Amino acid sequence: MSGKKEKKVCFVIGPIGAAESKTRVNADFLLDGIIKEVLEKEPFNYIVKRADKDVSPGSINTSVINDIIHADLAIADLSERNPNAFYELGIRHAFHKPVIHMIREGEVLPFDNLDQRCIYFSTESWDGILRAREKLHEVFQYVVSENYKISSPVTIANAVQKMSEQGDETGVLISSLSERMQNIEKNINKYGNISAPIDDNRKTQKTESFVRFKPVFDQKLGFIGHKKFHEN
Repeated sequence: MSGKKEKKVCFVIGPIGAAESKTRVNADFLLDGIIKEVLEKEPFNYIVKRADKDVSPGSINTSVINDIIHADLAIADLSERNPNAFYELGIRHAFHKPVIHMIREGEVLPFDNLDQRCIYFSTESWDGILRAREKLHEVFQYVVSENYKISSPVTIANAVQKMSEQGDETGVLISSLSERMQNIEKNINKYGNISAPIDDNRKTQKTESFVRFKPVFDQKLGFIGHKKFHEN
C-alpha cells in the first residue's frame, strides 16, 4: 500500500449551455477562474468535477446523479435560474449533503433558497474575481470545519415538522411563520422580483491585471478572438 491519501471531490452544479455560448463562457470562467483556483490548490487539494467534463463511460444521467449524491462537497451556481441546476440541487438537498450556493451579482435568488447563505460573485473585473475567490475560500473553510452543520430547505422543513409533531410550541410557531413568509415571497415573485442591490463602489473598471489575465484564460478555454467574451 502506498498510503497515499485519496483526494476529495467537489461537484459543480449549474448552467453549462452550448459550446461557445455566453452561458458556457460564464460557466467555464467560474469553474476555471474561481472554483478550481481555490479548491484544487493548497490547503484543500480537491478534485473539481462538472458533468460535461466527465469522460468516464456509462450513462451520463447515472454518472451525474452519483456525483451529486456522493461527492464530498457540491457547489451550486444558481445564475440564470437553470431548471437542471435546481433539479440537481434538490437531489443534493434531499440527501442532506453539504453544498455551497453561488449566484452572479445582480441576479435574484428564488424564494425557495432565500434563507440560504449564498456567495454573490462577479467576473466583470479582476478585483471581482479576487473577491469571489476570497469569499469562496472563507466559506469553504467553514463548510469543512467540525462546527459546520448542514442546512437546506429540506433539513429546515424536517426539523420544523418534527417539532410540530412533538407538540413543541416553538415548532408550531416557526411552521406558521414559515408559511407566511412563503406567501409573501410568492407575492414578491408574482408582482416582480426585487433585485439585490450592488454596491456602486464594487462596479470597478477592468484593471490592467484583468486585461492581462483575460487572454491567458481565453487561450486555456479555446476562445481566442471570441468577441462576445464579457464585452457586454
